[in-house]
Amino acid sequence: MVEEKTLTVDISPVKVGGVVRVHPDVKKDLDIEEGELAVVSSDIKDILVTTYSDKFVEDSNIILREEDRKKLKVKKGGTVRIRKHESILKVKNIMNKLL
Repeated sequence: MVEEKTLTVDISPVKVGGVVRVHPDVKKDLDIEEGELAVVSSDIKDILVTTYSDKFVEDSNIILREEDRKKLKVKKGGTVRIRKHESILKVKNIMNKLL
């Protein structure tokens, strides 16, 4: 498992944001389940999205919807980083177990 991956942006024709598609191997590498939240980051901003796998997406690409692409201020062919979203409650529970 890796903490974060850098992927090349491809564009979805769907305008409404909140969902990305990546190759199943990307989700496996990041330990993200189908429909689980992930953080996608550019140099400008971080956004929270729901992830779905698509075997037709290259393992080096991410399919971003237009609204999300605009929020991140990236163009087709640009790069973004993706990582698994860890909810604050989950992190708090882990910390409590360690203390």
